[in-house]
Amino acid sequence: MMDTNTQPVSVVITAYNRPDHLLESLNSVINQSIEIFEIIVVDDCSPTPLKKIIDEFPNSNIRYLKSEENLGANHSRNVGINHANGEWIAFLDDDDVWLPNKIELQLLSLNSVQDAIGATCSYKFLNDGRDRDSMPNGTVVELEKLKVTNSYCGTSGFIVKREVLLKTLFDEELPCGQDWDMLIRLCLIGKVLFDATPLFLYRIGSHEGITTKAKRLKVEDVYPRLKSAYKHRKWMGEKAFKQRVSAQILSFIFQKKNKIKWVLTSISIAGVNSTLIVLVNKIKNKIM
Repeated sequence: MMDTNTQPVSVVITAYNRPDHLLESLNSVINQSIEIFEIIVVDDCSPTPLKKIIDEFPNSNIRYLKSEENLGANHSRNVGINHANGEWIAFLDDDDVWLPNKIELQLLSLNSVQDAIGATCSYKFLNDGRDRDSMPNGTVVELEKLKVTNSYCGTSGFIVKREVLLKTLFDEELPCGQDWDMLIRLCLIGKVLFDATPLFLYRIGSHEGITTKAKRLKVEDVYPRLKSAYKHRKWMGEKAFKQRVSAQILSFIFQKKNKIKWVLTSISIAGVNSTLIVLVNKIKNKIM
């Protein structure tokens, strides 16, 4: 077993109103192949009691923090960062599950690359076991590729040096795209490693996650979801910016009502060319 005494890992779990999922997530952390230094569960003011789940692990190194008001997952992550004591901080959403060797493999990679400040990885879909389509395996996340896609994973794959995160907190103004935003900012200051091997399970389905909410989104409510793209518009350049905006507007287009209205909204903001490119790609993916 890897000696983690000299590189302790703090795990921040963001939790809201899903005790059954939280229990699975906690077990996946506790059952890692290497010992975790501490687990910080940040409850985003859940109406459903979550403390009883923590109490099922009386001999563990879990700290439970409950916010006094519902302020979102990014706020919860920042609370966890500010309370963590480990050299490394890893993040896990309460509805996702780590595979047993997730942290061990990431630390091995981080120890092998000089000046690496963090790492991320691909995942499998928990519901059906499919691998996520991600970037090919590579050593370092490439900024240029981030301009056109975020195929480097979600927040539950992140592990980052604590000293870096204290200076690069999650942007609490972003309702979505926080993993993409964080990756960009991290890559602008240091090396972030990527492993195409799926190291966690990502849950999609009927739960109240970002993905599910996006399917029910009204056209007039899409504009706040574009904040991350507008934030990095100058860095991205107009072509990449318009394609990302169009992709966000047209996400889950086949499941949405008022499809024509969504397409017209994309055209009005991102233009005809970007909208057509995104639509053609979505049709190809649906057919394939």
